Amino acid sequence: MTKSRPKRPTGRAQHQKSLGERQGSHAERQRSQAERAAHRGGTAEPAAVRWGWWLAAAALVLPPFVILPGALDAVRLPQRLVAEWLALASLIPLAAVTTTPRWQESLRRAAPRAVLPLVGLAILGLAWTAHPTIVVDALVDLAIGAAALVVWSLAMPAERLRRLLDALLVPAAALALLAVLQLHHLWQPVAFGEAISDERTGVSALAGNPGDLAAWLVLPCLVAQASLPGARATRRILLLAVAALCLYALVGTRTLTAVVAVGAGSVVLWTARLGRRRLLPLGAAVVVAALGLAVLVPPLRQRVTHAWQLAIEKGDANALLSGRLDGWRVALRLLREHPLGGVGFGAYRAEFTGAKLQLLAQGVPFYAGHLNPNFASAHDEYLEVAAELGWPGVAALGWGLAVTFLAARAVASRVRSQRGLVWGGLVALALLALAYFPFRLAPVALSWVAWLAWLFAASETEATT
Repeated sequence: MTKSRPKRPTGRAQHQKSLGERQGSHAERQRSQAERAAHRGGTAEPAAVRWGWWLAAAALVLPPFVILPGALDAVRLPQRLVAEWLALASLIPLAAVTTTPRWQESLRRAAPRAVLPLVGLAILGLAWTAHPTIVVDALVDLAIGAAALVVWSLAMPAERLRRLLDALLVPAAALALLAVLQLHHLWQPVAFGEAISDERTGVSALAGNPGDLAAWLVLPCLVAQASLPGARATRRILLLAVAALCLYALVGTRTLTAVVAVGAGSVVLWTARLGRRRLLPLGAAVVVAALGLAVLVPPLRQRVTHAWQLAIEKGDANALLSGRLDGWRVALRLLREHPLGGVGFGAYRAEFTGAKLQLLAQGVPFYAGHLNPNFASAHDEYLEVAAELGWPGVAALGWGLAVTFLAARAVASRVRSQRGLVWGGLVALALLALAYFPFRLAPVALSWVAWLAWLFAASETEATT
């Protein structure tokens, strides 16, 4: 019995089969090319997203270079105006391409849930504040920042927002280089009045003061480090140069709050990246590096030595904190006097003098080393929100922090390559807000808004890279 042979396909059948295979492979290639283009932010994305991204990048890159010599407020006001106008301009093209067209769906996303309760309470504060003009002015800034956070996170993919953070490295390198030149007295393009001119004040690049520059450099320092793994050799060298330059300039400002924020953020960043098993040697390396900087860099050595003398020999905690206890005490006083509604968003500066006089009458000591006896900010974002919005504001802030933490945990589990920037950035921001006012300075605030927008967008992206 012979086995029957299978029929060989005819020429026409073979042609149709090969044609179908070619069409299938061509379609597969098209799909893969489209996916790669979308991943790169290429032609597959709507033009509105690209326009929005460039305007958002301009809002991050350009303001730190804007100054108006001779103006009453030559730095902070013009930088604020440029940053906010460019941020608003970026919302125009992006508003048409949000990924959730219905507002009911948008409200379920992380960014609106985090920020809207705080914004709502700030608006309600107009009903009882004694300083409506100041509150309205502050509400404009808050509304622009909140709108940028929500629209950027909804309209731009996480990959685009991550590259928005990379754009910070360009101005960071330029300003850090300028600060280093100022530190070593090689070039000083900004003149200071004799009343405020000293060795530390001169290291500020184009920022309002060394503290502002240091606060702005914190995030670029972390972004440069987070971008190192997986980078090509040439790019890795550039990233290392930018990170080293930013760190050197930051140390030159002698701003301990920012130095601690970068140090802690860097430790957490590399721990999350390398794993817990390397935590001990990494921590030891950081301690050695910190001691080396404290010993080898004269400006920082003088600041650390002075702080140590104040803390150990004199027991002066307020002098150790550069008078920050004054702002914190006033904030707590305002919270006790206005527990339900606060004094109004942005009205802390208007209430500071009255509360300070009451505390002085009660015998509370205040720091005598301030050039300006008034505080425009509490130098603690948490306490300032408490003073301005009362306990409901504290609850709204706590809600926003909880949403942010959950988003960070989601990104850390889904986007493995970005765990370091997630947890390192969160720790650095928390410490910076503890003893400074990063969300009261437009360039600094907008850079962290971009980081938060990336975090919220990435938390809702099913990525595992």
